[in-house]
Order: sequence, then C-alpha cells, then structure tokens
Amino acid sequence: MREYKISKRYARSIFSIAEEQKNIETILKDFNHVKTVVNNSKELSNLIASPIIKPDKKCKIISEIFKENISELTLNFLLLLTNKHRINLIIFITEHFESLINEINNRVKVLITTAVEIDSTIKSTLTDRIKEMTKKTILPSYYVDEQLKAGIKIQIEDWVYDGTLQNKIEDLYKRLAFG
Repeated sequence: MREYKISKRYARSIFSIAEEQKNIETILKDFNHVKTVVNNSKELSNLIASPIIKPDKKCKIISEIFKENISELTLNFLLLLTNKHRINLIIFITEHFESLINEINNRVKVLITTAVEIDSTIKSTLTDRIKEMTKKTILPSYYVDEQLKAGIKIQIEDWVYDGTLQNKIEDLYKRLAFG
C-alpha cells in the first residue's frame, strides 16, 4: 500500500513537469520503453530490485542502457529514483503516469475476460455499452481464459463485474450453504 502512494506521488510529479514542458507523450513513450526493457530482462529486474547494489553503480548501468533511447528528462528521473532507492517502483510509476494521461483525456482502460473468443460484433456492443455507462472513451483489452468455462468478467479500474459461471456457482453455494 505504501508503494502505491509513493509511486502515485512520483507519477504526479513527473506528470506536472512533463505537462509544463509540453512533452507528456514523449515521457509516456519513454516510460513504456523502460517498462518493456525491465520486463524483458531478468538481469535488469534483479539489478533494480537488489538492495545490495549501490545506487551509484545502478545509475551507471541505467544510464548506459537507456541514454540513447529516452529523453534527458526521463533519464534524469530514473537516476533520481535510483538515488532515492525508489527505482524498483518504476513499473508502478509508469502505470500511474498512464492513468493520469487517461484521466486528462477522459479515457478508461477496460479488461474484458471471456471463456471463449468473442466476435467483433459482440466486442463492439460491449464497448458501446461500457462507453455509455462510463461516459468515457474505452481502451479495451480482451483476454480468453478457458478456466472460466462460460461467462464474462469486466474490470474497469477498481470495479469488477463478474458474470462468469464459476462466480454464479459460488454465489449459489453461499446462498444454499449459509442461507
């Protein structure tokens, strides 16, 4: 929980600087690049997470990896995080930063999980209904989870609608067993 609050504060800080300098999209692109590199490199993930490796050594490595591919502001921000022993929060900060952009642009990420692949007509209908409900532009992500057996699960930020067969059976069991 503490990491959530801290990463949100850092995201707001870099967002306000990026907004002031009118380069929000550049910073977002940089953060997504950093996120991809970190997620795809076990060694870099371990380096970032390690409390044993000194910040100055981490700074040199991070500089070497990213100096050619990201803006100076983003690199300086990464180095600041490293020196403050907060570089391990970069993925969370990136997510909060993206949320701030979505909030400004009246957009919302929606995760739609189904038991089977759904066709484009159903996807369009779902998107339209969710857009009508939220009054925001929808950024949908569709996933198939065969373990669901049947039904649909929709997640919009912290709100979840669970219309899966598994959830319906659990609800029925609770009502029958516990009255």
